Amino acid sequence: MRRLRIAPRGLKDDRLIAAGLFLLTLAVRSPFRSRTPVSWDAVGFALGLERFDVFQQQPVPPGYILYEAAGRVSHLLFADANAALVALSIMASAATVSGVFLLGKALFDSATGLVASILMLFSPLAWYYGDVALSYAVAAPLALIAVWLLYRMFFEQHSAVAAAVFIGIIGGFRLDLFLFLSPLWLFGILWQWRRQALQTRVLLLAGAAMAGAAAVWLVPLVLLSGGVTQFLEAGRTQADIAIRPYTVFAGGLTALGNNMRGVWQAALWLLGLAIILLVYAFLFPFRKRGGEDVKGRYRARMLFLLVTVAPALLYFILFQIGQPGYLLVWSGPIVLVVAWLTVVNARDLSSMLPAPYLLVALLAIIIFANVGLFLGADRIRQNLPFTEAAVQDVFGPYSAAGIDRSDSQTLAAVAVIKQFDPEKSSVVVGVLSDWRKLMYFLPDYHLFMLRMDTGEEPADAFEHYYSVDESTSVELPALDEQLVFISLDPGKLPGLMPANGSEKTDISISSVRLTGDNVQVGPYTFLR
Repeated sequence: MRRLRIAPRGLKDDRLIAAGLFLLTLAVRSPFRSRTPVSWDAVGFALGLERFDVFQQQPVPPGYILYEAAGRVSHLLFADANAALVALSIMASAATVSGVFLLGKALFDSATGLVASILMLFSPLAWYYGDVALSYAVAAPLALIAVWLLYRMFFEQHSAVAAAVFIGIIGGFRLDLFLFLSPLWLFGILWQWRRQALQTRVLLLAGAAMAGAAAVWLVPLVLLSGGVTQFLEAGRTQADIAIRPYTVFAGGLTALGNNMRGVWQAALWLLGLAIILLVYAFLFPFRKRGGEDVKGRYRARMLFLLVTVAPALLYFILFQIGQPGYLLVWSGPIVLVVAWLTVVNARDLSSMLPAPYLLVALLAIIIFANVGLFLGADRIRQNLPFTEAAVQDVFGPYSAAGIDRSDSQTLAAVAVIKQFDPEKSSVVVGVLSDWRKLMYFLPDYHLFMLRMDTGEEPADAFEHYYSVDESTSVELPALDEQLVFISLDPGKLPGLMPANGSEKTDISISSVRLTGDNVQVGPYTFLR
């Protein structure tokens, strides 16, 4: 069967195509970049550029020390810490789009590589995380390179040592890269050794190389954390808060259902309308054309890509998927599988329409739908006939409107609070992530956190900031004359504030002048 060729005839050089995709991605991502940290973790990463302290969640454990190091280099070019990390995300997002083209062509053909790059370029999930100050977009091209090295190790008996060094290093960007890829590397190298395709000295050298590469970042990370005991304690505390409550071992079938729904929603945001192509490919098996089994030509390579993401998917289902960005880390292999299935099915349906035209038509529809999803998610959500949270959450904050809303609310809250004298005012916040964002922008203010959800991570561990509940009497600085309540989500401080925020920012604020030694506001007692 003749291969489907859709690469431009005038661009024979793969590197030139990859460079063009890189520049196109920069142009698509840059207009939507975030101006403020979008979440608790984003604030921690930004604060970590100034002072690295995992116990103050700067950043959150286990530390992401090489990501922070890259951020500090970027910080030399960008004065604002958030902007420095966003710049890394945009560059890494562009590298991922170029990388899936090159890997797709290497494993399959130019059509698969080009389709994969287009799917990644207009993926709503890749678009969102490519514009915010989080580590997921930066980890995606690293995972892609690791997959390429593992492919060479498995299929070409090359790069065992190079794969060991690279996988050992990238654990310093995200530990899950090391945890999920190193077992696959270990299996591959032991399998080759047992088949006598690899000498024992190479096996030992590769093992030592991985250990040495991991030590490059692990030793400084442990030392900066105060030693092995403190490092492990920080990790245990983080696991107790962010992982253990969501595992099937703690939550049973309910947790399993929630995790599977989280994976499905993340996949929907990653692929957008292209998820239909994935469903179709598995519902309708490939046919034989001209005596050639199309499915079998690259079966081993497709299975290899699926195996590289299998440990992560299993973890997401059994333990937790904190946010859709977790799936973005492994988006390269997933998108390549979808792209190859799309190309093969276009060939399979070529009796209806010539394959190149059919493929271009499919991609045009997907691009239109995915751009609409990223740019218009809020409008879609507002007009849905369904009110169930599970349906509404599909069209969540991972969109251009989500970025703009986060920026507008945060900057509006900061502007309002700055109208009050930091020496004579205390500020009470009702949402943990909002409290953390204001902490980043307003270090001179006394910020109190009314912890409404006991399942959220405790705030009282942070220096100069406080967490209170309904049974606590809060001691204010003696010079305070004003107590300011503010929320970026009015429903989080019921009974304390009138809903007088603007429609654009959706914030609410009220203030109480302190005239005596104490003041009762709702169920809370504030003492001066």
